[in-house]
Amino acid sequence: MSEYLRERKISELNENPINSTIYDENPKQLKELVDSIEKNGLLEPLVITENNMILSGHRRFNALKKIGMEYVECRIITDEIPNPTILLIEMNRHRRKSESEILREASVLEKEYSKLVKMGRPKKGEPKKEKYSTILKIAETLNMSQTKLKKLKSINSYDKELLKQVDMGILSVEKAYQQVRKKYIIPNANNERDAKSYDHKNFRSSMNRLLERYNPSVDVVMKLVNKRFGSVVFEKETRHSDEQPMKIIDKKDIKYLEVKKYNRTLLSRVDAGLISLTEAHNIIRSDMMNISEVKGKGTKSNKITFSQEFEIISKRYKPKIDDWIEEIKKQFPFTYKSKIKDK
Repeated sequence: MSEYLRERKISELNENPINSTIYDENPKQLKELVDSIEKNGLLEPLVITENNMILSGHRRFNALKKIGMEYVECRIITDEIPNPTILLIEMNRHRRKSESEILREASVLEKEYSKLVKMGRPKKGEPKKEKYSTILKIAETLNMSQTKLKKLKSINSYDKELLKQVDMGILSVEKAYQQVRKKYIIPNANNERDAKSYDHKNFRSSMNRLLERYNPSVDVVMKLVNKRFGSVVFEKETRHSDEQPMKIIDKKDIKYLEVKKYNRTLLSRVDAGLISLTEAHNIIRSDMMNISEVKGKGTKSNKITFSQEFEIISKRYKPKIDDWIEEIKKQFPFTYKSKIKDK
């Protein structure tokens, strides 16, 4: 980086506007700096651009103004600066900062680094850039470990009051993080595990196998659902696509569709007038509940009942009412608009 030393008039220097959004004014530190300059002089020159924009030394600049000095020695950067904001933060790497200031630096760097990431594939002949971890690059720029940076971000995310205590020196970063972990992170992780206490894929496959094996009528299934979840009122409806309006179908239509699904021989007798629809539907229901006489595809006779297997699946996967209804919708030729009532 090309540079040279020159004296500049303090009144002609300009502060970098991003500086005040990252770093706080600290009257105590400013007074200490004023006392040091008055006693020992300015030990390190300001760093500025050729158009007099300060890159490093904003606190020294304000201390010099407070002292009333008219001129100051400056190190002037002559090279073109690709990103003055990143350079500003890099030049403040060894500055004494609060944890809140470090987090603001990290936030600004994250935005600036994202601008530098080239989207899409490289052009023909253009070298492929290696992937890098943004948080690692930020941590390197801030001269701190990734672990500490992540802990600071967690503290700020969950409890800003704790971050204030860290800034004031009441708590260390580690102690504040352990409080956050105990109060927020661990309980949230447990809640997520509880929310995933059953695997939806396994529940769906178990539910499908159960319905295939026993072929129960929708009324049988809904009685068990009601028994487990309380009083559930359903408006029986069907629709052929998302664009078409719902078509209400009555009980007779439902019985007909169920007979058609489970026993086409019975349906042909209904159509021929040899048996009533209600009788055919009752035969189906009776067959479905009489498990000892029914064999599913590729299964042997089984003493366990449909209702017992229903309970086993319910206890194993802990499905909610909506999960059951979604699966029932797939199995039967109509859907439900549920209105759940508490017991």
